[in-house]
Parts: sequence; structure tokens; C-alpha cells
Amino acid sequence: MRFHRSLQSKVCPDAVLEKAKGKRYNQKLIGKLFEQWLSAKEDWMQSSIVANQSKTMSQKKRGRYCMLEVKTLRSRFGAGIAKQLREEKKALEEGKSADDPIIYWMQHPDIKSEDYELVRIFDSMVFEDETNEEMSMAVTARGDLNSQQSREVLSAAMGPYMTQFQNAGVGLASAPAGNGDHQPPPPKEKKKPPLARQIATKISAGSARLTEVMAWRAKVQDCTTMSSNLLNGFLAELDSRKTSIENTKSNLETIYAKTLGKPEKEIMDNQALLEDIQKNIAAVDASFTSFNGTVKSIKQSIDTQLNWNGMIYTYYIYYYIYIYKREGERKRERER
Repeated sequence: MRFHRSLQSKVCPDAVLEKAKGKRYNQKLIGKLFEQWLSAKEDWMQSSIVANQSKTMSQKKRGRYCMLEVKTLRSRFGAGIAKQLREEKKALEEGKSADDPIIYWMQHPDIKSEDYELVRIFDSMVFEDETNEEMSMAVTARGDLNSQQSREVLSAAMGPYMTQFQNAGVGLASAPAGNGDHQPPPPKEKKKPPLARQIATKISAGSARLTEVMAWRAKVQDCTTMSSNLLNGFLAELDSRKTSIENTKSNLETIYAKTLGKPEKEIMDNQALLEDIQKNIAAVDASFTSFNGTVKSIKQSIDTQLNWNGMIYTYYIYYYIYIYKREGERKRERER
């Protein structure tokens, strides 16, 4: 065997030993690289680990023709050339086929004079050069490597072509495997909506809360198991929450009117208006929090009353069953 894939072998290629010196590689991957290198006749460019670069050049030309008056041709080229051009183009126009879309000669649309007859003539030519460069890379070696080890192995395998590939603006990436050092991307920061939209959302939420206040007030009034003192206390608290929400909502509507038609940057630059917006939004949130606390207390009270009533009802059922059984036993004793 000419070469041996073991790094301790005397027949291991010097190039491989030099690249592997002081480094730890996956043995399976090194074996795969040996196979690729030997099957490619010791030429990495003939293996499946190769960077391909191609460059193509093309040239486009674009001609420009225009219709010039005969008198302009005389002043530019002289009377003789102008006459010759006119006769040639007029003959082409008269003798062209029906499917030829080109106009070689024509009368002026408004002036019937030979001086103003229009002749098709070459004006200019534009050449456009186009160059396309492409570079591709194929890697088929496999191994349990992290990103740093992958870079080291590929650098050792590709040599100068690795630098050329990176200089082309294409990065080298490796998928995480085993104990790789891949880090998940940071979470994207959620973009806040514009201030005007935030204000409109809070105003809509305030209207919804006022509807909820009315619904809970009706529910408390319909509760027959609640004591009068507790019922009146809850009604007063709901009225207080309603007033608070109405006031904060009204203030926010006034501020919203000030922001109508203004761009976001102008609102952000107005420090006084910005502070007023933030202050009133916080006040609306506080009124919502207070209302939620009141609703929670009402729910707990109603649930407690229902549970207590259920317990009393169950007690009476068992009591009457007990009395019925006792009366039955006494009746049987008297009959004896």
C-alpha cells in the first residue's frame, strides 16, 4: 500500500501529516478524505471536494436609426450625398414588401416639400459588455464535527481554493452535529404598533369594559342569594369603576384627537404630548385592573353563595331522610 490513513504510519503523506499536526480529527472523516484523495489520483480538483469557478463574457450591440429631413442631410453631408440618400431610401420604401415594418422614406405629415421629406438614416451604435462569474462548491465528506473542526478539515483539503471561495463572498457554514457549538438565533423583538393605533385600541377596550360593567351590574341585581349590604356594596363599587373608566377613556379620546393626521415621528418628537399619552394610557390600564379586581370579588361571592345554598339544600334532604327512617322504625315497634 502506497499510503496509509493512520497518522502514525510511516507511509502517511507528508501533506496530511502537516495539516493534522497538533489537531484532533474524526477518524472516519480522515478515512473518507483519504479515499477521495486516492480515487482522484492525488488531485483534489478531481474529487468531489472541489470549488468550481466559471466566467463568461458577452457583448451586445444596439444600433439607433432616426428620421432626418432632407435639408438637414444637405447641411450635414452635402447636397450630393443628401440627394443620393433620398433617392435610395425612397426606392427602398416604394419597393419593400408588405410585411416589412421599417419606414425608409416618407413625406412630412404637415409640409409637402422635398426639403422636409424624412429619410431613415443610421445615427449611432452602442456596445454593451456583460461579464458573469460563478463559483460553486461540493462537499461529500461526513463526520461528527462542530463548526470549527469543519473549517479546519475543509481548509486542509481545499488549500488555496478555500481562500478563493471565501473571497468570492460566500461563507462556509456547517450543520450542527454531536457536541457542536451551534447557538440558536436570538428571538426577534416584537415591533410596537404606532402610538395612534395604541390609543385607538385602548379607547375600544374602554368601551368594551363599560359594556361589561353594565352586564355585571345587572347580574348582581338579579342575585337573590346575596345579602342587601353586600349587594349594595358591589353596585356602588361597579359604579365607581364605571366612572373611572369613563373619565380615563374621555381623556384618551381628547389626546387621540390631537394625534389625528400627524406622522409618528412628529408625535415622538413632541415630548409633552408623548408624556401625556403615556400617562393616560397608564391611567386606563389602572382602571381596567381595578375593574378586573372587582369582577373577581363578585364572582367569588356569587360562587360562595351558590355553594352554601347547595350545602343547606343537601343537609335538608339528609335530615328528612333521617326523620322518615326514624318514623318508620317507631311505627314498626308500635305494631309489635
